Amino acid sequence: MKKKKIGTKFMLMVGMATLLTLLGLLYFYIRHQEKNILEHNRRAQMQMINTAIQGLKTVMLSGSARNAEMYANSLKKVPEIIEFRILRPNGTEAFHDNLTIDAVNWRKGKELFPYKSQERTVAILESNDPDLLKVRARRKTTVYDHVDDQGRRLLTFLAPILFDLPCQNCHGNEKQVLGLIQLTTSLDGALKSITTTGKYAAELSFFAFIIMMALIHYGMRQHLEFPLEDICRTMERVRDGDLNQRILVQDSMELESVGATFNHMLSRLQANYLLMRKNETRLCTIMDNVNEAIITTDMNGIILTANRAVGDIFHHDSESLIGQNIDILIPVDIRDHHHKKIASYLAFHQNHVQGRIEQHLRGEVFVNREILGARKDDSLVSLELSITHVRMGEEVQFIATARDITQRKEAEEKLKRYSEQLETMVNERTKQLVHAERLATLGTFSAGMAHEINNPNSFIAGNIYFLKQFWQETQPVLEHTLARESHPRITAFMDEVDKTLDEIMVGSQRISKIVDSLKTYSKGGMETDRVQCRMSDPVKDAEILLSHRLKKGYRLQCDIPDDLVIYCDRQQMSQVFINLINNAIDALESSRHADKHIWIQCRLQERHYWIAVMDNGPGIPPSLIDKIFDPFFTTKGKTKGTGLGLAIVDGIIKDHFGQITAHSPATSAPMATEFLIILPTAELYHEHLEKKKSTAGNKKGIHMREKQI
Repeated sequence: MKKKKIGTKFMLMVGMATLLTLLGLLYFYIRHQEKNILEHNRRAQMQMINTAIQGLKTVMLSGSARNAEMYANSLKKVPEIIEFRILRPNGTEAFHDNLTIDAVNWRKGKELFPYKSQERTVAILESNDPDLLKVRARRKTTVYDHVDDQGRRLLTFLAPILFDLPCQNCHGNEKQVLGLIQLTTSLDGALKSITTTGKYAAELSFFAFIIMMALIHYGMRQHLEFPLEDICRTMERVRDGDLNQRILVQDSMELESVGATFNHMLSRLQANYLLMRKNETRLCTIMDNVNEAIITTDMNGIILTANRAVGDIFHHDSESLIGQNIDILIPVDIRDHHHKKIASYLAFHQNHVQGRIEQHLRGEVFVNREILGARKDDSLVSLELSITHVRMGEEVQFIATARDITQRKEAEEKLKRYSEQLETMVNERTKQLVHAERLATLGTFSAGMAHEINNPNSFIAGNIYFLKQFWQETQPVLEHTLARESHPRITAFMDEVDKTLDEIMVGSQRISKIVDSLKTYSKGGMETDRVQCRMSDPVKDAEILLSHRLKKGYRLQCDIPDDLVIYCDRQQMSQVFINLINNAIDALESSRHADKHIWIQCRLQERHYWIAVMDNGPGIPPSLIDKIFDPFFTTKGKTKGTGLGLAIVDGIIKDHFGQITAHSPATSAPMATEFLIILPTAELYHEHLEKKKSTAGNKKGIHMREKQI
């Protein structure tokens, strides 16, 4: 973008300021004229109204209502008047009915004024009109402007006709306002005058603005723009390397002072140019070609030089640090320690080293350690700092060399953190393996125990059938014998034999069910173990295995239709409900409810089974509900709970392409806790399984191709 000259910018600024000033003056002048014209118009109309009121009173005192009406009609014909009406205090127009004539004749007791043969009521204003009420209350004229249907701006006066002593003869003295005059005039003439005045004022202001800007432009070019152009041309030649140039300006005191200052600076620059070039080359070569930050300071900590790496490490502009104290690069909390260390060194140096430094030492390193530095944004950076005390000519200075070791520190910290995490993971995995080993041992033991129990139980069941058959053959013989010889004890025994044998058979069948559940529970959780079963089967397995706890005052209600079929590992799904029912029983142990209720409900919704396991126990605190599925998290204490139950449940449900969530309070009152399990139907399960196998196959193919490459 092309830059504008200073003269052009100044002209634009002056022109804008002048234009705004003239526009402001023009605006206030037009507003003032408008106010004066409208006020003059209003006063003229007020005088006309007062004159009309006095004329009307004079005509009325003559004793002729007809003359008063003619007087009012004549005022309506005045060109400046749009509308003229004489109103009664209630807002109706006078001279159209016999109300006033009748009141005057009644007051006089005789017919002084003849009645109108045709009368009508003309309501101009409502009796509760705000302007009408205000005029009657204040007994002063009200003025308001408005726009009619033709778009004309109108000014309406509503003036009261006040009581005078001569009016008492006809109208009495009860009313202070005998009537009102409504006068409406047009403001078009006044507005036209205002427009004309504004037009002339705008034209005059425009010509004044043009003349003023022409004079300013001429003065600017002669006394500012041309001298500045000469100075700029001289500076451009100096910039190109011609240090013999000088500025000669005698037009104004300010520009002459600028030229003299520039000439003086140019002379000093020319005298020191070679020395500066030499120092610049030496310092740039040393400082700008190293990765470490190199800073030199004086004895007071004022920064003298800073190389490019300082900006990279501390995020400061290296040039902006020159002249500032080194404290700007030191964190606030260690500045005092840094100052004490420098002061201690300087005291030692002054007492023991200063006299020998020129003979024996060119430099002395007194700080070499890791430290934190402060960046521009107040963030910290880890540094390996070395400070050397050196003598450079007649000056004694400090040279600080700093290397950024932030990445190394972060790597060390990450390594430490990873080591701690790995140790924690190893400990947790060890606990899990120990617990898994215990569970595996328990499964093996359960399978063996089921086998050992099943053998004698099979013997019992077989003998029961034999006993029942033997009893059926023996019973008629005994009954025949007892019929001949009475024996009460044997008779009572015979009555209990059938019942006892049936009870033994039921007990044996119950043992068989428990053994089958233990055998199912002890099986592995391989994909080949998954079969299609009813949704209620794993729940019944859990109910049988936990019957010894449920019969101690806990009511388990299962609302699961028998036609709901699921594809699952029955052992794992039984383990899910065993854990959830066990947790519900543990929670209900501390409940004060007389009815300790556990409710399992299942419904089909959009190709998923929604299974809710609820209880009316004390519930789960909100602060713990997000942690209950974490491994080893338990609220039962170390002696009762391992913290793995819900974690295992969550893993089993996810392995069956489902999800489980906890809610407290439950969605169904009055239950306090609800575990909601969402599992796919058998058809949807197979779809998920095929998709999983397809994804695994693709990943395996990619891995094989990468390995070949």
